Amino acid sequence: MFLAGVLAFSAVNAVTEEFFYRGVVPTELTRALGAAPAIILQAAAFGIAHWDGFPSG
Repeated sequence: MFLAGVLAFSAVNAVTEEFFYRGVVPTELTRALGAAPAIILQAAAFGIAHWDGFPSG
């Protein structure tokens, strides 16, 4: 059961991150700021969110 939970979490997390960081964020930032700043800010946001990794280290 634990393994199924870990696999489900991993799948949902990956799909959610892809939707957010490759869909919503760049689209809205591009509308507001243009393409180049949107790409830079999206990449920075993704990097900061994953700075320590999970699990940490």
